Amino acid sequence: MFFLILEDSFLKLRIAAYMALILFLVINLCSTVSAFSQEQPRFPDSGHIGPVLSLAWDSQSGYLFSSGQDGTLRVWQTAPFRLVRKFQISSLPLRKIDISPMTKEAALLQSDGIGAHTLKVINWETGKINFSQSLSEIPLTLRFSPKGTFVALSRTGWKSLAFYNAKDGRALPYMREGFGIVSFFIVSDSENTLLSYTPSSGNFTYWEMKTGRQKETVRSAVELENLCLYSQRYALATRGGELLMMDIVTGMAAAVVQAQNISKIITGPDGRIISLSAVEGKTLLQNWMFIAPAGGSPGILSRTGEAVSLPPEIPDAVLTRDSGYFALGDGAIGCMPGGMKQIEREGLSQITAITDILALEGRIYALSAEKIYTFSSDLFRQDTSGVPAPSFFTSSLEDNPLRAAAGIVKGAGGEIFLYRKEEGTRGQIVRFDMETRKVLAEFSQFSFPLVSVQEMDGYLFALEKNGNLKKIDSLAMQSVYEYPAWNIQTFAPVDKKIFWAGKNKTDQYASPLVMINTETGETVPVRTQSSLLLVHDIIYDVPRGKIYYLGLSQAAGGKTETRVFSANDPLKPESSPSFAYSAAGINPVIHIDTGSQFAVYTTQGGVSIRKWSGSRWSDFESNNCLPAAIHDYGKLLFAINTDGSVSAWEKSTGKLIGTVCLGKDGNWIARDAAGTVFTERETGLP
Repeated sequence: MFFLILEDSFLKLRIAAYMALILFLVINLCSTVSAFSQEQPRFPDSGHIGPVLSLAWDSQSGYLFSSGQDGTLRVWQTAPFRLVRKFQISSLPLRKIDISPMTKEAALLQSDGIGAHTLKVINWETGKINFSQSLSEIPLTLRFSPKGTFVALSRTGWKSLAFYNAKDGRALPYMREGFGIVSFFIVSDSENTLLSYTPSSGNFTYWEMKTGRQKETVRSAVELENLCLYSQRYALATRGGELLMMDIVTGMAAAVVQAQNISKIITGPDGRIISLSAVEGKTLLQNWMFIAPAGGSPGILSRTGEAVSLPPEIPDAVLTRDSGYFALGDGAIGCMPGGMKQIEREGLSQITAITDILALEGRIYALSAEKIYTFSSDLFRQDTSGVPAPSFFTSSLEDNPLRAAAGIVKGAGGEIFLYRKEEGTRGQIVRFDMETRKVLAEFSQFSFPLVSVQEMDGYLFALEKNGNLKKIDSLAMQSVYEYPAWNIQTFAPVDKKIFWAGKNKTDQYASPLVMINTETGETVPVRTQSSLLLVHDIIYDVPRGKIYYLGLSQAAGGKTETRVFSANDPLKPESSPSFAYSAAGINPVIHIDTGSQFAVYTTQGGVSIRKWSGSRWSDFESNNCLPAAIHDYGKLLFAINTDGSVSAWEKSTGKLIGTVCLGKDGNWIARDAAGTVFTERETGLP
């Protein structure tokens, strides 16, 4: 790939002092060359892809922690604000996070929001996972103990509390007897006493934690919500349209004030209080001050300053001594230093996304929304056995004529097609001459963005976002067939007239898999041997004449699982699960090796690539990213990651070679498997 993976034989020809520096040959946009700098370059900070879901602050290290929809845990330095570490924990969202006060560990809740929920504890310095524990539901509360020895959580149900050893995940025999749903609890610094709140009874109860002996019960108000500890004596809560400061020793309200629509209360180490309220499509932040009761006078809760308008739907926030940090829906982290009335957006991605790649003999094309990068070398040959060292490496750069996120497809005659797939725009396909950099022809009869375009026997099959599929003569660039929008999510042409389509099981057909004849218009449901609910991805193995597809099926007991299936004859409407692997995943894809050796690759079931060799599954080395699309050429396998970077592995071993990205400043930056970062290196090649 274009982070220039060199064979060991080539590396041995280099001067020993530079051997560690030329694992990647990275060329900047202007093809300028500069010598290695003594200062180690950094891989660009990469913000969350999708919403940030949870935040935590560690007062010991001074780091801010964030987890998100993209399944990553990120560790941030706040002054200046920059990414310190990133860990791709899962392909599922990380919905809750808590940090151990005494150890370098984080408790994380991984969940698809439906039926797959997992508690994990990770060392946030090394990335090592202590344990993974399946849960039956999303916990109401997740909390590390003060000494970091265990993780506690509460659930719905009579026996609400559960405790797990932080090192190995063993269930601990604490609080064995149930007493109702616990919506709020705290553990004493000694880890001997637990205080719980039960909303149905309104009781604050003190327990001897390890024996479960009830020490004292304090009657209080029922159905308190958004409970948040303020001090050793007080806790904030809401009920109806009121904000209350509850005395957890007496159970009485120390102060009450009218406050509507509060969704979250956050307290800071200096006694600062803020509330977040959802009002008319935005979030209002309000500062509060509390004066405790004294001398017979009641306590006072009062607003300070004016309410501040924030972006809508902020699921979490934390306060430090000098700033507030807010989880935002676009992957950024909002920062509001004390005294300010507006958010500064931090943690923004510094990566320009690579939207597609195409590998040809001796050449690789990479697309961004603005540019097309062409890299040429004898490194990029299918057979490199006779090339002991690359004799040349060149690169060129031209404008992307679509000026949008695009895909790239090779035609039957070697021609190149680019297609527009950017959200919010209509699809477009152009035939593009890479030598003259000219658009030769185009097809624009689309109403929605394009999901994918495939070529078969001189025809282009184009799937729109709404599920509409068109068959286009690639020479005349004219539509010859159109299939109406019936929830199609993926497809695979098997010849110039037949294609298979995958969808969800919500329309007139009993199967979410159908075979369509573009000449007769006949649509036939494909018979499957499992209860298939929807199809994520389909691919046709041309040399072997087989169809492979990845689908969500219903297993025994009603459990759903994602499995790989195959059909031996693509012209017969039936299939069978010749092999399967079950695991959770978001939008998984499959890929068939284009080489002579059979292999099926999938992003299903983890945070890296899985390979089926015909008899067993094996895992590729993790790239600490989430692969979203798979390509292969020669001895290398490539993945476009969800953050827009590209990673490469050796097919035969699954060894990670490295990851490359395009920075916002326009320069290529590469990172090898050991984590060393390179940029603008001298190649030594013509």
